[in-house]
Amino acid sequence: MKNKFHESICAEGMSKSVKNKFHESICAEGMSKNMKKFLSKKILSFFPVLLIAIIVFAGCSADDEEPLSRGNTTVNAEEIGTGETVFRLEVTDAENNITAWSVSTNEQTVGSALLALGLIAGDDGAFGLMVTTVNNITADWSYDGSWWAFYVNDELSPVGVDSAYIEPGATYAFVFSR
Repeated sequence: MKNKFHESICAEGMSKSVKNKFHESICAEGMSKNMKKFLSKKILSFFPVLLIAIIVFAGCSADDEEPLSRGNTTVNAEEIGTGETVFRLEVTDAENNITAWSVSTNEQTVGSALLALGLIAGDDGAFGLMVTTVNNITADWSYDGSWWAFYVNDELSPVGVDSAYIEPGATYAFVFSR
């Protein structure tokens, strides 16, 4: 099926050797066959990414979700910070061990409270603070695919830690994830 694009590309402005190679690879087989090959490769390469995204987010909106699974929880949480507002922070490391704190603060957001106490560190980006280190444990996506998941009352937070306003008595958690 030849169209104006096909005719103009195949007929104009190319040296004979380039024109022959181009013609053999595209013009002779037809534009639609090459387009089908291209789209097939792109769709097949996108499929694993889509599948992973579906698996990761499949349980995020389920109403019958079980609470976040816990490892070896610290029973008596250490009290840290000073201030009027108190919340619980739990950190689950790569071995599923949990360390907990009772955090007192006058900060407005969880992120600002934890940064002030030196419990988290990260990089500011277009979407806010990307937490890379929690309780001196670094998660490095580029090295081993690990990252910190942020939870509010056992549910994956829809906002980042620096946008999460403190709710007195709430439990916030960072879970080392791969």
